Amino acid sequence: MIWFEKIVTQWLRIDAKYFLRGGFWLSVSQFFTILFGILSSALLAHFLSSIDYGVFRYLTSISILVAVFTISGLDAAIIQATAKKYLNFYSETFKINILYSLISASIGGIGFLYYLLKGNSLLAVGCLIIAFLTPTIRSFHFIPSLLQGTHNYRALALFQSLKSFFVSVSSISVVFLTKNILLLLIVYLISQALANFFGHLVFQPKKAEPTPRDVFNKYLSYAKHTSVRNLLTGVAFKIDSVIVFTQLGAAELALYSIAQLVPEQVKGALKNISSLLLVKYSANENFSVVKKAIWRRSLQLLLVLVACTMLYLLIAPKINELLFPKYPDAIWLGGLLALSFPATLAMIPTSVLQAQLRERELHLLNIINSIFLVSATLIGVYFFHLVGAVTARVISRYFILGLSYFYYLRVSDAKHESS
Repeated sequence: MIWFEKIVTQWLRIDAKYFLRGGFWLSVSQFFTILFGILSSALLAHFLSSIDYGVFRYLTSISILVAVFTISGLDAAIIQATAKKYLNFYSETFKINILYSLISASIGGIGFLYYLLKGNSLLAVGCLIIAFLTPTIRSFHFIPSLLQGTHNYRALALFQSLKSFFVSVSSISVVFLTKNILLLLIVYLISQALANFFGHLVFQPKKAEPTPRDVFNKYLSYAKHTSVRNLLTGVAFKIDSVIVFTQLGAAELALYSIAQLVPEQVKGALKNISSLLLVKYSANENFSVVKKAIWRRSLQLLLVLVACTMLYLLIAPKINELLFPKYPDAIWLGGLLALSFPATLAMIPTSVLQAQLRERELHLLNIINSIFLVSATLIGVYFFHLVGAVTARVISRYFILGLSYFYYLRVSDAKHESS
């Protein structure tokens, strides 16, 4: 293993020990997350009707949208603070996290009143369940960020894998016993809350020095700014499910969700690289060192992403035929979405902007892209239905790719002029 690390380090000019070991455990975690996620979705899609499955996916999309109205930016802030050895930052922000999580309850309550007035008791009760359970889920949500920041990737892999297994088995068990969508939603959310709470009990820092006040304020401010950006992007990236459900129906949303399932899982796996980059860039105070490597890293990652796209297009049709025989149209819709894999390259300039705490550029990046994505989705669904929704997502990812490099170059030029 040592000789291999040396070869990779000399050839690719990267910290092979860090990326191979960290990447290995993150890959293990992502493998089991993808495996359990796909298998549980396949069983749910098999045993539920397309309408019931679409309604369930709509409610889970609402739960994700509601969760956006929290201080979600603590994710990146905890990673960066703990990367610089401020381990107590996680515990010091815990009460703040709980307080902001209560906002999500009020958003869920608004959804309850809306559907109650419209006479849709199923969706009304679903929103009420989400309003009660989302704050608990979010209050203990950031243990993975703590483990990433401390480079404890082995523990992270174990926790994420066990959580995915627990949530999947819990959900599948309900479907075998009953087809009740609300009971399925309750078990799905409670299992997440229990897993997060267990992770908090096991991995929270036991003894750590208090974070200096100026450092604490800096990262808390960054978390709040990031939460605003996450609010915009979170709504933008899940509003497509709401648009498809309300404009095309539950059955169409079921097909749309299945078409996205494998591509989104693969895209999520690629984000492991982003987590590694953020920790590495956050720990590096010298911007010039980062600047020298970014174009080489971009080319290396682009080649990997193109290879992933080609591999997916080869094997995905067989996977869909095996796991989702009731949804044959998901095969080519998923292939269309897979064409956006190379645009994941945006993680490199975005990670640099995050590590440099470039809040203005990150705000502009997210605002512009969110507006673009929502507009493209509305136009696409109106004129081309599901094909338009998928195409809008692909185009928006290449749009943010170009925009992220544009803002990175602006930061790079500004740093050069000031030096």
